[in-house]
Amino acid sequence: MLFTVLNNVFSIIFGLFALLFPVLSLVLHKKINHKRFTVLTAASIFSCAISFCFQISELSNRVAAQDWAALMDTSRFVSSAAGMLLGVTIILNIIAMAVYFGKRSDA
Repeated sequence: MLFTVLNNVFSIIFGLFALLFPVLSLVLHKKINHKRFTVLTAASIFSCAISFCFQISELSNRVAAQDWAALMDTSRFVSSAAGMLLGVTIILNIIAMAVYFGKRSDA
């Protein structure tokens, strides 16, 4: 039970980090240098991947417990949420890159 809670909580936290880092990059695009921009972009992508790992671990725990009802109830939502997280993370990072590299070409 504790692992289920921890997997879900950490998955949400890292998912929020995946979305927060490119937004932070957009907000601070005039103040950050190339190194910080690269770190924020990498941190966003890695946070998204870590969030997925926690969800896969949670699914693995449910399979090991043979909790088929829970798997059938949640698998569609989990896969949709993972797809949305990945899509939004990619879009936000692309927008941040466009803004950042647009700023660099103007300077």
